[in-house]
Amino acid sequence: MEKENKEVMKEKLKQKAEGTIGLPGLKPGENVELTGTGEQFSGQYHIEEVTHTISDSGYSATFNKRKEKPVQE
Repeated sequence: MEKENKEVMKEKLKQKAEGTIGLPGLKPGENVELTGTGEQFSGQYHIEEVTHTISDSGYSATFNKRKEKPVQE
């Protein structure tokens, strides 16, 4: 199940590189890897802070991240 969640997270992160998405399982201290998003965005990121919000617009998770290393594509 956790592997599936990480795969879903990676896919969502590819779609929203700016850092606002709906991922209830996203937690500070985790590392996620983006691939296939071009040299600028592909790489391993460390999630530093996450704010989960529910509003009239729906659910979102806004997060601060730090790029750890690029991915060799």
